[in-house]
Amino acid sequence: YMSGNGFRPPGWTLAVNAVATANPSADPKKDAGKCQNKLSNLKTKYELYMFVKGFSGRGWDDELKYATNTDEYVEDFIRVRGSKYEACFTTSCPYWTELDELFSGAVNKATGRNVTMLGKRKPKKTKALTASTAASGTPAASTPSS
Repeated sequence: YMSGNGFRPPGWTLAVNAVATANPSADPKKDAGKCQNKLSNLKTKYELYMFVKGFSGRGWDDELKYATNTDEYVEDFIRVRGSKYEACFTTSCPYWTELDELFSGAVNKATGRNVTMLGKRKPKKTKALTASTAASGTPAASTPSS
């Protein structure tokens, strides 16, 4: 039930029912909003781990699902990039396998103004393009001389 940046309403209905079935004594009961909030928090955490996992110079423990390296490297990484990455070197990512299956490849999907329309459309000529063409010395379309 994925749609664009999230899930369509039937997906959240299924999620609420699955949570209620798995935790029949939960109080208060979860609703779609609480499920969406939980998934959003988990996705944010997953994206932090994915950033660290893809970063050059670090190791990755496939069994424990967190980044590894020397204490000096970790200290420098956290000092430069922020303390939000600290857990990525010491604690397993919760639900790593499930989140990876759900969001793998979806982290950097183009959305909003970054979406490229596919199809046959002529590119718009801009003043910047025309000016840069003139500046580069590339001749514009010329008319035949008589």
